Amino acid sequence: MRAIHKGVTEMDVLPVEVKARGTYRFVNKRHHISFMEALDGGSKEQTRDHIAIGEETVDVHKTGQAETDMHFEMGKRAPLDYETRFGRLRLETETKKLYVDASEDRIRVEIQYAIYSAGKHASDCVMQMEIASAK
Repeated sequence: MRAIHKGVTEMDVLPVEVKARGTYRFVNKRHHISFMEALDGGSKEQTRDHIAIGEETVDVHKTGQAETDMHFEMGKRAPLDYETRFGRLRLETETKKLYVDASEDRIRVEIQYAIYSAGKHASDCVMQMEIASAK
């Protein structure tokens, strides 16, 4: 699994990239991928990530040192609480584009979305994922 997440504002200079091995299941017409993600800064702390990909929705769930539930559905807003050891961020996402291309051995996802804080636009972001079977 390879995921790149980047903002498109001047403040978001470097994209966040995650490469991880995980597990895959196909349940109830959704692709489920679970993996462990190391936190930034060389820390040994990790989060447990679970991504559920459907034809029209993508859900990202993280637990551990950073916790969040993100729901993406084309044209819809969804609440986003991001828990860190420093406190909770209460945000909202609005999905602008949701593209899923699933084949027998690879899944590609691109999500373009806006983040809102206190009802005001804070950032535009792009999340790209490529999930492939290990060879």
